[in-house]
Amino acid sequence: MGNSNTVNGLKLLFCAAAVNIAVTILGIFGIFGSNSFISTICSIASIVSGLATIAGVYIAGKDNDGYAKAFLYSVISLGVSFVGSLLLSLFWNLTIIGPLLSLVLPIITLAINLLVKFNIINATISIHRRNGAHALAESGITLWRITLICTAAGIVLSLFTGIQAVGSVFNLLRIATDLVGNALYLLFLFKSFNSIEGKSF
Repeated sequence: MGNSNTVNGLKLLFCAAAVNIAVTILGIFGIFGSNSFISTICSIASIVSGLATIAGVYIAGKDNDGYAKAFLYSVISLGVSFVGSLLLSLFWNLTIIGPLLSLVLPIITLAINLLVKFNIINATISIHRRNGAHALAESGITLWRITLICTAAGIVLSLFTGIQAVGSVFNLLRIATDLVGNALYLLFLFKSFNSIEGKSF
């Protein structure tokens, strides 16, 4: 089985992860005051990142079923986000349904996105093991554990961002956990497509 599609797909995923980091960094400015220009840039960048992720797992999925599963979950995540936004716009003014949707939908989206990342990391680990790159495979396992820890920490920290006195501090800590997880994911993807392509790094 060739790995050219896998390499090209991982390169796209690397680009998507890099854009996510840029969006996270730009999000820091939102803590110190709203900026419509930055918000617009972040929105566009998030769409680009999402499309690059879908394209990446679709291409890599031609070589590996794990990436194909990630593609399926990516499409589901996109559908949930679209339907969720539509429902929020329709029911936001309702006393119970609006706030309930705003609470539940991000959790559902987060869970699906974790499934996407799990299948990407797991499929890449399988390739490394098959190629004898056991150190990279182990780093993938470590990455997944760190991803879960950062996600859990981010959820907990987000619960305190609404507190007036210390909300900004908790928001900064939440962004920091996002940056750690995304940076390690970016590094793993970089090392992975270089290793599979046969390059040293």
